[in-house]
Amino acid sequence: GDRSRSSTVVFCMSLQKMDLQNEYDTYKAQNILLLKELENLRSQLFSSNTQPVSQGDAQDRRRELLADDTVSLRQQLADLQKSNQELVEKLHDRDTYWRSRIEGELEVARSRHEHMALSTLHAEKAQLQHRLDQLESENEKLICELHRSEEAKAKLEREREYLSSEFEAGKKIIKQFADMMREKASQQCKHCLRSGNLI
Repeated sequence: GDRSRSSTVVFCMSLQKMDLQNEYDTYKAQNILLLKELENLRSQLFSSNTQPVSQGDAQDRRRELLADDTVSLRQQLADLQKSNQELVEKLHDRDTYWRSRIEGELEVARSRHEHMALSTLHAEKAQLQHRLDQLESENEKLICELHRSEEAKAKLEREREYLSSEFEAGKKIIKQFADMMREKASQQCKHCLRSGNLI
């Protein structure tokens, strides 16, 4: 949109520049022709001044006509120079106007693009911040679960040690009880042998 608009402005500027350039070239060509005619009149006037005085009134009339033509050509030349100056001023004004307009268009486009870029950047930043907050929350949950797992592991380890010590104590009690029963049985057997009750 902005690029197409700028291209249209540049195209219009080029067309106006071509029109003014053609007008300037026309004035320039006319200026050259007038200068040539003025030079020819000067040459004719000089040649008439060198003619003998005996030719009389015809020669004087010719000088007057050449003088009038010279004045007319000088006036036309002055008018043409004035037109040329006006054309140069028009070109300058045209260039100033279009330069200012293009700079304004570019500034508006640049501001719009910067605003869009900043909006996009802020949106992406907000999304990243939201994702970061989610990750931090999940990380905190995982840390809490890890602490609970470590506490459960420590508790199970303590229970295992307790049960292991209880098991060892039970083994010792059973062994002592078995030894006591064997010793008692042995004493009974000896008593039976002494009393003759053993068959």
